[in-house]
Amino acid sequence: VSLLRAGQGLCPMGDGQSLQAPLAVLFFAWYASSVICTALSKVLIQTVFPSAYWLSFAQFVVATLIGNLVVRWMHGRPPQGILAGAPGQRMRRDVWALSVTFSFGMLALNKGYEYMHVSLVETLRATEPVVSAALASALLPAEAPSA
Repeated sequence: VSLLRAGQGLCPMGDGQSLQAPLAVLFFAWYASSVICTALSKVLIQTVFPSAYWLSFAQFVVATLIGNLVVRWMHGRPPQGILAGAPGQRMRRDVWALSVTFSFGMLALNKGYEYMHVSLVETLRATEPVVSAALASALLPAEAPSA
């Protein structure tokens, strides 16, 4: 999958088409943001935020804003809502399960910075992509559609 469709510029605002990023680019962006988050979290928990709860809240607000901007940039329109009806119920349930799991993971990371040595927390965090890939291949059904 190419990053740009034929005849498109880098930012196709308002043309009804969307950019498609290759999986390698998405994986790199995920890993790079994880590295930045990990490096900044320890500093922020010690100097700016009074607790891991406030740091996690701030990280989620920033991630939401950036995610919204990326969707608007890639698709040329605001993010779409979840479908109504039966298909939307399953999607909504899955989004909530993913949200709760991810939130717990981020809070655990930030609490770890409060109580553990930074090198141990960073070592555990470095295994995230490997564990995520292993869990995804083990738990996701093979018949799931791929992008």
